[in-house]
Amino acid sequence: MKVIKNEAIEKNLLVFADFGCDTGFGKVAKELIDEWSKDSKLKIVVFAINNFAEKTYQYKDNVLVIPALSTIQDNDPKGDVYCRLQFLRLLYNNDL
Repeated sequence: MKVIKNEAIEKNLLVFADFGCDTGFGKVAKELIDEWSKDSKLKIVVFAINNFAEKTYQYKDNVLVIPALSTIQDNDPKGDVYCRLQFLRLLYNNDL
């Protein structure tokens, strides 16, 4: 069987983690994102909990960060510090 590699294929990775914060998980996630982002064919979108930025921002050329707290709407249930409803909404409404 012959394996055909297509070098032009881009891959997308959606990460749901602490990011852009000083937690232990945030530091680990940053190390992982920094390593993964070295592959220019990989597009990474980080849904960042514990990130208090007000708007979505470009962390690197191929890394987009969506601060979870910036996605909360007025009618969302209170008390979900992990923004799970907002993450599901992101999955449902977007083609990342």
